[in-house]
Amino acid sequence: MSNKPAHLMIFYHYPQWLCLSTWRFFKLFTESLWQFPWRFSSIPRFALVTLFSVFALLISYLHLSIVFIEHVVFSLFGSLKPYPIVFIIGPPRSGTTRMHKLLAKDIKTFSSMKLWELLFAPAISQKLLLIGLGKIDALFGAPLFRLIQFIENKAFKKFNRIHKLGLFNVEEDALILFHLFSSYHLSFLIGKERSYAHLNYDNGVPKVVWAYYKICVDNHMRLNPRKTYLSKNPFFSGSSESLSTLFKAPKFIYMDRDMSQVAPSFFSLKNFLSHVFYGKQPSKIRYKSILKALHFWRDALAKDLSKSMTLRAGFKELTTEPVNLINKIYQFMGINMSAEYKNNLMGEAQKAKNYKSEHRYLSTSFDLDSLNSKYL
Repeated sequence: MSNKPAHLMIFYHYPQWLCLSTWRFFKLFTESLWQFPWRFSSIPRFALVTLFSVFALLISYLHLSIVFIEHVVFSLFGSLKPYPIVFIIGPPRSGTTRMHKLLAKDIKTFSSMKLWELLFAPAISQKLLLIGLGKIDALFGAPLFRLIQFIENKAFKKFNRIHKLGLFNVEEDALILFHLFSSYHLSFLIGKERSYAHLNYDNGVPKVVWAYYKICVDNHMRLNPRKTYLSKNPFFSGSSESLSTLFKAPKFIYMDRDMSQVAPSFFSLKNFLSHVFYGKQPSKIRYKSILKALHFWRDALAKDLSKSMTLRAGFKELTTEPVNLINKIYQFMGINMSAEYKNNLMGEAQKAKNYKSEHRYLSTSFDLDSLNSKYL
């Protein structure tokens, strides 16, 4: 594999992508069949999970094929020059989303993928097509844009109390790996927790998965040159060594928050989606696996990485002193903050201080002490 010329590697990767996507789909979907309660009321949920899963498989084949064809063409014009990249990691529910949105406001410095890119446009041609449609829609007063937002508000009303979701929001780019059924985000929909363990712990992840991720990020940066790529991925918290190999001199911002706050919040998210798709809450065994992964993500900041590559940021500082923290991050990355962003940051910082999550849950609903002692 390593002896093949770089521009020919895509011919090695593409058939593996198709095989991996197909095999993972059948494995995860089959596992899901046994998770439905055996009752009549499960039929609509089974139909919903089946519809989403099959749609994901079919659109994956389309995306993988277009990315393959495009990459063959672009390889004729030489490779993309290395670009600066920063990853926001740390366990989920530790402030990674808030940090991501604060930094992403500096659009002259950073560029991140939005949800519509991750789901429908991993290839450059797809991005240009949808961007073009957006411009045409804007000429007529953006009726399609408004319709999409209306549908989102109706469909994601309850979920948005936990995590604001929208096609036009910056989002976790690990979602793009759903095309290979190799994204932990899919665990909310299909499969057993153990079938995502290799992704959570970065243990035995096929190299073709990382190759696809790199190509998709490259595609985004071809349309956003001279910027720093900004990625927020809690589920990559155990993958810093792989990412530092994949990209040239990446930076890592590690969000830290007490596990007594992280775990109940993430359990609540898992519980909500499990009820949506399966009509029941996750089993104690599944909670055990989730808690084990959360502990790993909290402690997984690679010790082998130099201090010049990593910056630890606390959730408390993000919520009480966001301006000071952002200044530290810019110094850490060696980036000069523009006057325009400084002014915007003050307003965003005030919003962050005044922000109150609509996510409501009882920490006592999840017996962490019992899970820690019994299952870890």
